[in-house]
Amino acid sequence: MNDREALYELGWTLYVQGKLSEAQACFEQYLTQKAEPGFDEKTDTVPGLIENCKSLIQLEENLSEFLSGERKPSNTQESRRLGNLCMMRKKYAQAVRFYELADDDGGLRDFSKYHAGRSAVLVAESDAEPRLSRDEIVKLRRLALKWLSAALNEAKVRLKSGKQATQRLGLDNISQWRYDPDLKYVRDSEYRERLSPDEREAWDSFWLEIGTLLESM
Repeated sequence: MNDREALYELGWTLYVQGKLSEAQACFEQYLTQKAEPGFDEKTDTVPGLIENCKSLIQLEENLSEFLSGERKPSNTQESRRLGNLCMMRKKYAQAVRFYELADDDGGLRDFSKYHAGRSAVLVAESDAEPRLSRDEIVKLRRLALKWLSAALNEAKVRLKSGKQATQRLGLDNISQWRYDPDLKYVRDSEYRERLSPDEREAWDSFWLEIGTLLESM
């Protein structure tokens, strides 16, 4: 791994951890580095990541007002970014609320669908008060499956792309789903045994599709 690639990987790690200012600095430094021959370019995605960092930092200044309802998202993009920010801050129920707002307007795209699915799974497993009813939990898992399936379909599009970097990004994203601890409640057999037969069959089909796809690459 060269220095430029290391900067991207560090920036992405910091971004996922919610260390937005540090992530932004890494991505900006990445763009100043000269690409080495043979290295898969990520230049197309980095400006968008920098913009996301800036927007999330700004949104966080007023997050409490958005959570209380005092302030409303101004558009679909803002709803999606608020969902992402709440995920980073482990406010999963609020994340689902903002993701649903974005989804209603057709504004969930790219990796937000994956994060939305994760948030719905985590809320369904939450012990927070007030406790959810059985029907509410099932509804959340169905929502998670809908969002994760949509994210999978988008990843498939990337895998069919002619760009090597785009294909690699799609493959890396799908691969991590098999190890993401947030998804263990709908992936690992010890947890799936608790699901109803219909739910279990739906999730079995989802994970089988991922396994088949990865084995074919």
